Amino acid sequence: MMCDAVYCINQDSRQNTQNKKRRTIMAQRKKAAFSLILVVLMAMWLTVNVFAATLNGNVASAPIGGRTYSAYNTITVSGNNARAGTSEDCNVVCAAGHLAVYPILQDIHGILLSSGWVYNTTTTNWFNASTSLYSATSGTLYSGGAAMGWNVELGHYTGYTLYRSPGLSIGSKSANEAIDGAYKINSHGQTYGVFSDTTKEYPDLVGAVGVDGTIGYVYSKDLFETDIPASPQEAVARMNDKEYIQGRLINLYANDGVTVIGQYRTDCLIGVTVQENAVSKTYHADGTISMTYSDGREMTARWK
Repeated sequence: MMCDAVYCINQDSRQNTQNKKRRTIMAQRKKAAFSLILVVLMAMWLTVNVFAATLNGNVASAPIGGRTYSAYNTITVSGNNARAGTSEDCNVVCAAGHLAVYPILQDIHGILLSSGWVYNTTTTNWFNASTSLYSATSGTLYSGGAAMGWNVELGHYTGYTLYRSPGLSIGSKSANEAIDGAYKINSHGQTYGVFSDTTKEYPDLVGAVGVDGTIGYVYSKDLFETDIPASPQEAVARMNDKEYIQGRLINLYANDGVTVIGQYRTDCLIGVTVQENAVSKTYHADGTISMTYSDGREMTARWK
């Protein structure tokens, strides 16, 4: 077929334009397909590696001095990090120092982190405290804290243990390790074991992991019954006391309750986050307390 020069040039130009459009469309489709694959892969990675969940244990209540105190344990896992928290409330508004929680993070071997007693420092009927962040690559973690309430009639603290939370596995939605709920008895007639979900009561010797990773037992009385404040005012003062915030070391025993095999650190508020009323505050190793208010304000105080 014959064509004049102008027609053929125009025809070639249209053909080149169409080819260019096709190449552009193909490139856009490839880019879109690649982006979709990337999104799917990222979603899969996030599902596996940034899984986050929170589970609450059953609520335990105690009548103390004409009031009703209630508390429960919470475990939160996000990726390879975990925190254990304990929340407490009262059926009436309480003065500062009347509420006390003891957050504890544990695995199947025993206690990993324990903050010691944490007290409310403002007038409230609810507050929460959580352990410092714990990082691990595997394992199932639980929250097994305790609580106390100020007895306004008798003028002292009364403690009550709580139900352990369900377990959450690092990087997974389901617990894959179970704790033997039956406590054993040693030759001295003392119960020992890991705090379980079949009872609210701690054994005489509770499983714990020492400062160097040694697995053993600590006396429950050394955790919960040592140096309890004589008044709410003294309790509030401890929340800014340097020695109290840095914690203490206690003996880690074999299951006979006599043989010392290491040490365990407890009563350490560094890394602990406390929530009450409209403020959340966290204790830091650099000697500061960061505070965030519900209206977005942020402040910093010092504990040393």
